[in-house]
Amino acid sequence: MKNKEKINDCIKYGIIDTAVVTLILTIIFEIFAVPLSNLFGLTGETTTEIINICVVALRIASIGYIFMGFSIAIQGILQSLGYAIKPLIISLLRLVIFVFPIAYLFILSKNVSNIVWWTFPISEILTSIIAIIMLKKSYEEKVEIIKIDNM
Repeated sequence: MKNKEKINDCIKYGIIDTAVVTLILTIIFEIFAVPLSNLFGLTGETTTEIINICVVALRIASIGYIFMGFSIAIQGILQSLGYAIKPLIISLLRLVIFVFPIAYLFILSKNVSNIVWWTFPISEILTSIIAIIMLKKSYEEKVEIIKIDNM
């Protein structure tokens, strides 16, 4: 409806709501990392080792959920502003472009089973930074130009 105030509210509350939900998910995974990891337990000697790796993986990877939610919210905002390529770029950044090179660097380490999980939060943070830049430019192109007298 080209109402700048409504657009601003949708952007603000969309990002806030998504951040709250993903923060809750992060807290749940942090608190329940051990019980959730026990679901992957098998019988035998490696059970404890597998569970310990799962706990580390859950606790580290879940840190990226807040940033993931932020990026996904921005993708939705960009789509609602009429963009198609920018949300696609954000998806590719967080799922492919950052993940593979970062994971590759981590697998070269001797402590790979503990540090490779940092791939996810790092790629989500990097993607969020680029998503913010895209949102700012898109906001200037599509929303900033709307006159406020549309109430």
